[in-house]
Amino acid sequence: MGVDSRELGKIAMIFSTLRGVAQLLRGFCGSERLNA
Repeated sequence: MGVDSRELGKIAMIFSTLRGVAQLLRGFCGSERLNA
């Protein structure tokens, strides 16, 4: 395929960032639900 290690690293960084944001949103929504 013509995907070099730099492209793979960029994709991995994007995926880890998205996963971190999703965890933050889930934790925020959970705390909001507990406070309500």
